[in-house]
Amino acid sequence: MGKQKRKKSGKCKSKCLSKTGKKARKAKKNRLKKIQQNNMVKQIKPKRVAVYGTLLSNCHNNGWLRKAKLIGEFWTEPLFDMFSIGTFPYIMENGNTSVKMEVYEYTDEDVEIGLDELEGVNRGLYQKGSIMTPHGKALLYISKKTFNDNDPRIISGDWKDFKKIPA
Repeated sequence: MGKQKRKKSGKCKSKCLSKTGKKARKAKKNRLKKIQQNNMVKQIKPKRVAVYGTLLSNCHNNGWLRKAKLIGEFWTEPLFDMFSIGTFPYIMENGNTSVKMEVYEYTDEDVEIGLDELEGVNRGLYQKGSIMTPHGKALLYISKKTFNDNDPRIISGDWKDFKKIPA
């Protein structure tokens, strides 16, 4: 008698493939899920900053906002006093002047880090506050004290007009 080929039953073959197939599909699904989680774009909520001086459009420090988008301008309620130290202005709370501001939106954390550096937050020149704008809540840099007792007050509340900077 010659050797007979052993025939696997179709039942065993399909059953084995079925278990293997399920495991393979599950492993593939898990791998895809991990890849999606690792590659998922994080939804970063945009932040806003309201500016009123040398950071305004067409002013010399506006480059600090190159990673931000101008979304509008507005006049504040008469809540501030605005002063000039010559090359830049500052505002103080509890005044009676409306201030013209521009609002910028950004998602890159480097924008705020750079603004903190420019505004001297760590050196105590300005402190970070917030203001409600027509575009939502925004970061605002405020001085708690005058830089010099004889700094001229900007009664108009408009830095560009005070410095004759084109709009």
